[in-house]
Amino acid sequence: MTLLIALDVDGTIAGPDGTVTPRVHAAIRAIHDLGHHVVLATGRSPWATVALLGGLGLTRAYAVCSNGAVTVREEKDSHAGYAVVAERIFDPGPLLAVLAGNPSGCAAAVEPPGEHGFRVTAGFPASELPGPVSVASWERAGAYGARRVIVEGMARSRFVALAGVLGLATVADTTGRTGGLEVGPPGVSKASALEDLRIAMGVGADGTVAVGDHVNDLEMLRWAARGVAMGQAPAEVRAAANEVTGSCAEDGLACVLKSVMDGRTGNEHGDRVRRGLPGPGTQPDRGAQLGLHRGR
Repeated sequence: MTLLIALDVDGTIAGPDGTVTPRVHAAIRAIHDLGHHVVLATGRSPWATVALLGGLGLTRAYAVCSNGAVTVREEKDSHAGYAVVAERIFDPGPLLAVLAGNPSGCAAAVEPPGEHGFRVTAGFPASELPGPVSVASWERAGAYGARRVIVEGMARSRFVALAGVLGLATVADTTGRTGGLEVGPPGVSKASALEDLRIAMGVGADGTVAVGDHVNDLEMLRWAARGVAMGQAPAEVRAAANEVTGSCAEDGLACVLKSVMDGRTGNEHGDRVRRGLPGPGTQPDRGAQLGLHRGR
């Protein structure tokens, strides 16, 4: 059975310094060479992800980036090194208008569709963002839509309440910085993008494995037939998983992939339904629109 194996990047594949150990590298390459679909699922933007795909030897492999807002395929011969196969955006205008009037002051970074980098408002610590940045007014920062918006300087409770009123999805900032808050398109997560890929690739719901370590992996771990949390993951992430492996420092991911190669594919779909998540046929067939083909 061909599996879809979704792997978080930072804290799962790569350590705090961004390096991948030889043991983890070899395990990923071995599982890929067996014909399984290895998909990186990350909070990183596409331009910060594609080099890792190539470095791991995952040619023409897929990556879910920006916490589900954009899905790309490795294309080493293209100018960017990747092709966008699906993109989910929203209008950040209402959110930015409220933030601009915040009396306590705050700043935002917008990841626009089709661009390499971020548009930031004055005062945002742009040097901490991966990729190029340009400074824009509150009105212009989101003029072309957004894959996500990262906010500095607003209390978490107020930010979450505001995003809820606007119908937007919130997660902790996962660009590698600390202290920021992130908002994305309604209903979009790593899990939603992976479900589209699963359908398009023709993989059964019981053929899904996911490994992650952070709060932006919660939906993905619940979505997978076999969800595995890294040993250093917070308690709520470990609780969402079927099992817990070793930490990133202990090459916990390599242990999981070794078990897959030894024939352990995970739990049956019934466990996913028991957690209250939709099963096959209950979600829109958005994956059919991606133009993906099994085995590519």
